[in-house]
Amino acid sequence: MNIEKKQLKQIQTLVLKTSCIGSVVQLYLNINNDFRFKLKPKCLENCCECCNDLFFISPSEFYTILFFIKEYMNEKYILEKIQYSQAMLNKLKRACTSYDDYSSSLFSFDKDLYISLHDSLENHKIRCPFLNSKGQCDIYPVRPLICRFYGWKIQCQNIGKTMKYNKYEKYKEFQILNGYNGKFEKEYILIDYLAELAPLLLLNEEQFKKKYQEPSS
Repeated sequence: MNIEKKQLKQIQTLVLKTSCIGSVVQLYLNINNDFRFKLKPKCLENCCECCNDLFFISPSEFYTILFFIKEYMNEKYILEKIQYSQAMLNKLKRACTSYDDYSSSLFSFDKDLYISLHDSLENHKIRCPFLNSKGQCDIYPVRPLICRFYGWKIQCQNIGKTMKYNKYEKYKEFQILNGYNGKFEKEYILIDYLAELAPLLLLNEEQFKKKYQEPSS
């Protein structure tokens, strides 16, 4: 059993399997066991180019990340990530007035609007808060779907030069991945959650417990 699978199995022992977080963990295990997932291209060693972007994830994915860092990281680590995200989010909003429209356009099924807004944000890529100084992912076992599926419909330019990066493919990819577990959740940028939602959940432990102790609605 590899380390990722071992940690996911360990998390399963700490949460209700039918809870929000329990469902996400099972989804990740299912994906890892899917033969199609094993066909995706292998990343180049020490490459973390795709870890500098704006990462849209669902609330359920974020709750799972927050649970992971609460269990395996210390309080100082969490606070550092929150402070970094708050600073980056403020910088992003000052630099790009279309930020909120971009979030909405992802699920409007308006291809032209999405591409136009994506272009306006393209120069504002942000290093993932969970990418450490060694270029490694601190939350790899619970990395969200956008990270797990990168390289399927979106060809990494560092691996294969034959397929040009296509913004519309990225747009379609979000739509496809969001429906992977049969649920529709509006997604937001990762630093949004860390900057604004994480502090509230950390202060309200009883509210957060519902995400892993009660069945998902």
